[in-house]
Amino acid sequence: MIQSPYESVPLRIGVMPTTWASPLANELTNMHPITVVKETPDAMIHMLENETLDCALLPPWAAGSLKHGRAIPGLGVCTSGPAPCQQLLLPCAPQQVAQIAVPPGWASAAKLSALILALQYRLHVPIVETSLQDFIQQAYVQFELTEADQENPAYTLMDVCAEWTAQTGLPYPHAVWIGRHGAPLPKLRAVLARTHQLSVAALESKSSAHPAHMGVTYYMGGAAMEGLRRAFELGTEYGLCGPDTEFVFC
Repeated sequence: MIQSPYESVPLRIGVMPTTWASPLANELTNMHPITVVKETPDAMIHMLENETLDCALLPPWAAGSLKHGRAIPGLGVCTSGPAPCQQLLLPCAPQQVAQIAVPPGWASAAKLSALILALQYRLHVPIVETSLQDFIQQAYVQFELTEADQENPAYTLMDVCAEWTAQTGLPYPHAVWIGRHGAPLPKLRAVLARTHQLSVAALESKSSAHPAHMGVTYYMGGAAMEGLRRAFELGTEYGLCGPDTEFVFC
């Protein structure tokens, strides 16, 4: 087990339970004394607000809704071009879409899909949490597509990250690290920087990449930061960000 750079400070860090985030979760689990919590984005926002988490990896619009939260600059997950980590299944006639259906706790992660539908089809549809049983005349987000999903003739598959890049020319800031108010930010920066370094090294050492890691970058460069700014700008324009949404870096 790898010792944390800050052995005396126990940290509670949240990560979304998705395949593309698993390299980060795996490296954090090997550090001590860090507690890793795998939860949905919406649940982790509440945990940060209640100070039962110190930091979490969150979609940008979820992170922006946290009052007094601070983002860790340069660290996060972005995608540029095709990336299977977030895809949208649409009816073959997209204009029939009545809502975007997501599993409970994932509403904030589906806002990119809602924005793409607004940009490409001028559709303004609500995001609805559902059991994912019936999708007649609906669009829904699948974060881990099965082979049956991809071969279903009733739907057409849209890679929303690729569509974002096609619309804006920018990488999509898929997830950012956000610390709660009063969290030990210098310590978190050191731990997360090491985590990203180890995660990238682990992925590069593998002979073949998992499909969910294709197109994914585990750092936030200048273009990704511009993508973050653009995401908030368009999110505000299309009503996906509340008036009190803000994004502040530590």
